Amino acid sequence: MTALRIMSCDPLTSLQDFGRPGLSRLGIPRSGAMDPLALRVANALVGNAANEAAIELTLGSIRVVAEGGPVRLAVTGAPADIDIAGTRMSHHASLVLDDGETLTVRRPRTGVRTMLAVAGGFDIATELASRSLYARAALGGLGGRALVAGDRLPLRLAAAPYRALELACEPVPLCGDAPVRIILGPHADLFTDTAIAALLAAPYRISHASDRMAYRLDGPPLAAPRLEPDRPRELASQGVLSGAIQIPPDGMPLVLMADCQTVAGYPRIATILTRDLRRVAQSRPGDVVRFAAIGIDEAMSLARIAAAEPLRVRPLRHRGRVTGAATATALAHVATLPSTRSIWRAGMHADSPVRRSTMCARARIRLRGNTGRARFPSVRARRGSDTRAARPARCPWSGCRTALASARADRPPDACRRSRPRRATPSRSA
Repeated sequence: MTALRIMSCDPLTSLQDFGRPGLSRLGIPRSGAMDPLALRVANALVGNAANEAAIELTLGSIRVVAEGGPVRLAVTGAPADIDIAGTRMSHHASLVLDDGETLTVRRPRTGVRTMLAVAGGFDIATELASRSLYARAALGGLGGRALVAGDRLPLRLAAAPYRALELACEPVPLCGDAPVRIILGPHADLFTDTAIAALLAAPYRISHASDRMAYRLDGPPLAAPRLEPDRPRELASQGVLSGAIQIPPDGMPLVLMADCQTVAGYPRIATILTRDLRRVAQSRPGDVVRFAAIGIDEAMSLARIAAAEPLRVRPLRHRGRVTGAATATALAHVATLPSTRSIWRAGMHADSPVRRSTMCARARIRLRGNTGRARFPSVRARRGSDTRAARPARCPWSGCRTALASARADRPPDACRRSRPRRATPSRSA
């Protein structure tokens, strides 16, 4: 069985997915990835469902070895240096780790959370429909604990399917300088206008006393909430969710994170937008955080935009390495792929499913022990006779519309000299 063997890792390395939503009424927090967007991107790069569990690194590094076959994986989140067998690899891109090879992910240069996803996911039992680790209750993860050196993580795929076209996406910016957007409430009316103005104007720093449960902020203390004479001196405990900003008696704000408690009695002066909470989770101790208040209508509009925005995952021009037993499979797969050149020669329009699925450079695979790149001939997209009849103004050699004047029965036009004719027929005018 294919597996990942952890050779070394730093503390606070765990398995996380989207957590356990909907169980707060039972006293079970949601948990899950501190940066859900990084998890979603990592799974998209390896072809997994968005909620597939991945390895979350917290200001740490990791070394893993593939056992039993090749493994396709991707590293996203906080930017970190990555290498396979000493060769530096791309961040936010799919990679192939051959059997016996070692992947090293170093400590991130900026940010805090790094996600490592594998194709097919980990073959680890779920607890309450999730593999996310909630350490305080020894729930989820690998036996209810964080990952340590020597752990073997079996994969659900016997071997990673080879993709001639590596996938990549632009790194999601951390946007550390932009203010974190909040919605005032639900207890904002208990605070004075001076306290609210101080929250929106003063810079706050992430305290070292921060973890997956809550981030403590250091800065100007906020005045205690004003309580009416007929109100009790303390608020009754109420249900809370991640993103809430609580004000304890000392006036220092607390930002509830993924492993926060399900009920709390401190007043909540504001709530951070879900899409901005990941930026707080990617902030290191000592980083400055500023807040900006927006209305509920604007927040709902931003939430709808975020839900409808697709992940811009694109094929890479750079090819991955194919070695050993995977070479034959890679070559067979490459032979079935049309190149960008052939697609444009065929005059595919923008709505063509062939063009949408194969807009990439010609597949090039770097073979071990070869300093160059093995190049494979392009395969033109097939075009039926009905299409040729409907679009008569085509070159008989490649089907493109370019250089029709120079097309002859014995020589292709300049634009497609490398093409092989399917049949020598005279060109037809439009």
